[in-house]
Amino acid sequence: MIINQHRFFLESCIQDAVTHALDMFPLESCGAIIDDEYAVFENTAQDPENSFLINDAMFDRAYADGRVQAVIHSHNNVPYASKADQEQQLAMGVPFGIINLVNKSAVHFVMWGDSLPVEPLEKRSFFYGVWDCFSLVRDYMRINHNIAFKNISREHGFWLRGESMFEVFMDRFDVDPVPLNRIRPNDVLLYNLNGTKHLNHCGVMQENGLILHHFENHISRAVPVSFSQQFLRSAVRVKGVS
Repeated sequence: MIINQHRFFLESCIQDAVTHALDMFPLESCGAIIDDEYAVFENTAQDPENSFLINDAMFDRAYADGRVQAVIHSHNNVPYASKADQEQQLAMGVPFGIINLVNKSAVHFVMWGDSLPVEPLEKRSFFYGVWDCFSLVRDYMRINHNIAFKNISREHGFWLRGESMFEVFMDRFDVDPVPLNRIRPNDVLLYNLNGTKHLNHCGVMQENGLILHHFENHISRAVPVSFSQQFLRSAVRVKGVS
């Protein structure tokens, strides 16, 4: 199953990246699309089975010249973007791609970055850090209200470790709290799914009374407000959104 914005790059580049990933298995491959061609680079990370590092003068020159169109690496049965992956993408400001291999077969290929066109809000596959509930809310505001929330890196599984994450997110954005009995379309709803101590999910109220959600391991979709209502804890309204 190959998903998301690979179609915005030459298919030959993607095919070369997948071949490289298969050749390097079980190590993580790493490469880059430079001048419409996929370039192979050595993974110089200390733990190349679980991380990647490009330390190459040719890459550095291409990046300094603005010729790096995307950075692509592989995962070995890790179907999410790690916090480090997210932080590197934000720091470099170019699209990143992940080829996730399961039993040495390419199962996912995802690319992300704000320079790529925004994908449709509904029927997205789930890939944490790229397509998840926070990404959905963020893209909803970008598409419908031209408001760009800063994309914040987040560690996969924070909700299993009892960590506070969404509380921090909401403190960084220009929002006002809204009583749950006064929710209106475009408000962001915050949940503690499965009764976790801290908030771990968000959705957006729609005009038709449905709520746009992207639950883990499900496609994004709009569902009735009663869905998971027992875990709804708070709501916020983004300033500037009528």
